[in-house]
Amino acid sequence: MRRFRPRPLRQFDPLLAEREANAVKNEIRTLKHAVREDKKRVMRHVTAEATVQRRAQEKTASLIETQRHKQYNQLMGQLQAQQHTMKTVDTAMSKAKHKPLKGLSGAPKPSSTQDNNFSENGGQ
Repeated sequence: MRRFRPRPLRQFDPLLAEREANAVKNEIRTLKHAVREDKKRVMRHVTAEATVQRRAQEKTASLIETQRHKQYNQLMGQLQAQQHTMKTVDTAMSKAKHKPLKGLSGAPKPSSTQDNNFSENGGQ
């Protein structure tokens, strides 16, 4: 039957660690721990730099987008003003065309189609 040895108390660990093999293991363990901490520190630093850079890019992209939006709105306003002017002119011209002109006698003036038919029939 196996007999289990009792585990040494933690307060006596430094006394047991004075052996050379344990000292080397402890030093390796502390070095590995330091390397892990350095890796974590570097990753935090790189992540923070990337975040700052990303925010700067987003800010410039946002400024460009707002400037583009302002230009778009300005051009759309100019286009609407131009369309309004053209529509106003077209409306005024169409109103001017649709008013029939009366002759001196009060009878409506003959239309151009009647004039063309008159000349084609030989004046009859």
